[in-house]
Amino acid sequence: MRASPAQRVQTPDGTPAWLLTRFCDVRAALTDPRVSGSEVHSHGRDFTGYALPRELRTNLINSESPAHGRLRQSIAPGLTSDRIAPLGPHLRDTATRLLAPYLRRREPFDLVTRYAGPLTVELTRTWLNLPTTIGEQFSTWSAALIDPTPTTAPRARDSLATMRRLTHALIDAKRVDPADDLVSTLVHAHDTTSTLSHDELVSMVFYLLFVWHEASIDAIGNAVIALWHDPAGLAELRASGDVARAAVDELMRFDTAQPMAFRRFATTDLPIGDVTIPAGDTIVASLAAANRDPEAFTDPADLDLTRTPNPHLSFGHGIHGCPGATLARLHLQQAITAVVRTTAQLHPTGPSIRYRPGFRGRGPRELPMMP
Repeated sequence: MRASPAQRVQTPDGTPAWLLTRFCDVRAALTDPRVSGSEVHSHGRDFTGYALPRELRTNLINSESPAHGRLRQSIAPGLTSDRIAPLGPHLRDTATRLLAPYLRRREPFDLVTRYAGPLTVELTRTWLNLPTTIGEQFSTWSAALIDPTPTTAPRARDSLATMRRLTHALIDAKRVDPADDLVSTLVHAHDTTSTLSHDELVSMVFYLLFVWHEASIDAIGNAVIALWHDPAGLAELRASGDVARAAVDELMRFDTAQPMAFRRFATTDLPIGDVTIPAGDTIVASLAAANRDPEAFTDPADLDLTRTPNPHLSFGHGIHGCPGATLARLHLQQAITAVVRTTAQLHPTGPSIRYRPGFRGRGPRELPMMP
């Protein structure tokens, strides 16, 4: 498939799109101003993804300049190193606490529902300073989302009504009792300075609460599976006692939790190599394929925890790159460090690994472990 710069494919809902797989093409498409996330550029015959209500989709993913820059700047205060660094010790303590009962009793547990999910919830609760009641409701929503019951295959969008309710509840709570936190800053920007519209405020709070949640849980599961299959790499991490930045980036490259970038649209006829994508057609870029491109990575099928440089695209690239990349790295680093330090071995106990269904996400539905 890499022989052609773009392939016409059919997406899961039956509509077509152009698939990009080569690193150079994917990276270029993520920054090309002729490629946009806004649906106004779609002719409507190609894949457009799940249609959110307007007040939930006016966020970074769907916006164009100059609105995109303004929205990105609105959340910048909550993503500075001064805001993120103090979360590290709390995440480390939480990770250790979540693992402790199973280690003490030497009993099996599901890494997804008992560790990755609750740890990600705690990060959100702490980072966004969620009020107690909303934090509890958010935890309940997350637990239902990752429930591995065989008769269910939950997706975040299936609980949209709950997500919307929690978004508005958080905005209302911060309006009544503002604090020194990111959501209060966004509410102030809407209520006092009018730098955010109603739809932008709701969309951005929705984005902060939910858009990255599944991927963060999946990233932990994928990393543990990768290390389980690489005993030598795991031994190296145990010997060092820490998970360095290079190891975090390599685990994210090796098995990215978001194999596909968010769908985008050609705003004009777009030549890519010997293929021209017509204006209005949908483009889906495979981050997973780009991260395994031998033209960009030496021995891309190997897990190299010291790989440097590592220009992986798991966080996207350019102005549409993930604004919370530093936070995501910290989260995965602390999650994997706790597992490496406290478990004598990584030993999945299930007969096989089942992955949750999804077009853009990849992660185990459950990962039974014996500490």
